[in-house]
Amino acid sequence: MTLKLYAHPFSSYCQKAITAFYEKDVAFEQVMLDGSEPVASAFAALWPIGKFPALADGERLVFDATSIIEYLDVEFPATPLIPAGPHTACEVRMWDRFFDNYINYPQQRLVYAAIGRANISAPSSTRVMPASTGQPNMAARASAISKRSPSTPRK
Repeated sequence: MTLKLYAHPFSSYCQKAITAFYEKDVAFEQVMLDGSEPVASAFAALWPIGKFPALADGERLVFDATSIIEYLDVEFPATPLIPAGPHTACEVRMWDRFFDNYINYPQQRLVYAAIGRANISAPSSTRVMPASTGQPNMAARASAISKRSPSTPRK
């Protein structure tokens, strides 16, 4: 059965899932979500929440780019994207969440500004405290964390 990935080419989350398919050399059919019929109605029936990407594998639905990547690793274990070691796998998942939660949103804001949609407000959960609060900003935290090797002892 053909894997069907419902996606939009401008979505970074969709691009993340598509990259996994190519890295694993797994064939799939991309169904472009551009709002046109009959695709829009079919997707709404499949996944009423309407967030993408979503993967249809027969009767199984897998939504969210990270979940799609994990699913591909289970179904197609050759060329794993998630390391086998539990601590390394945890670190990969941690960085995946970090980029999704703290890098992707500011990146989207830049794209919105470039296409004239700059006045979209940030949800409070994605705002980063300014350095004036005494808390290091996320960029400084990420830089410090990335410089620490997995074997560096915690302080």
